[in-house]
Amino acid sequence: MIEISEQDLSRCADGDPGALHRIYDRFADRIYRTALHVMGQSADAEDVVQDLFLGLPAKISSFGGRSRVSTWLYRMTVNHCLNALAKRRRMPATSGGGDDLDEFGSDFASPLAIVEQRDAQARCRELLGRLTERDRAILVLREIEELSYREIADVLDVPAGTVMSRLARARQRFGEVVDRADRSQEVNR
Repeated sequence: MIEISEQDLSRCADGDPGALHRIYDRFADRIYRTALHVMGQSADAEDVVQDLFLGLPAKISSFGGRSRVSTWLYRMTVNHCLNALAKRRRMPATSGGGDDLDEFGSDFASPLAIVEQRDAQARCRELLGRLTERDRAILVLREIEELSYREIADVLDVPAGTVMSRLARARQRFGEVVDRADRSQEVNR
């Protein structure tokens, strides 16, 4: 993965829209994908991306250079998602929402294959949504974003050993969620 230059970071902090655009082009898809899997709906993920990039110039001064820019952006994304989910839990329930089938790019030529891919993605998001935010975040960072244990440790600001133990528990819980969902489907047939 190609990182952003310090010059682009500096220019972005100074309000250069071209530098912000270059950073956005480099990372927006990954930030969106991470937010989508943690938040569960594309509208929420789009809000996270918008909030993150609109506030980025002011936050660049908090980047200490101790990690890669991508790791820092993932950390901000996960923190933003977890904060938004916590805030949502504190607010009264409103109508709306529902399943959100996203349009991901596809290499499949067959319309049936595209529908099956969307169904699988929707099922994955639905099953991930049954996990705690912490379990969902660590699974998304490792299994979907394919970050290393060290990168996840940097994103979550925990030791690498903690990442390994949390990830093992999150995988186990996700397996239990999948098993329950599969058993439920069999009963309903």
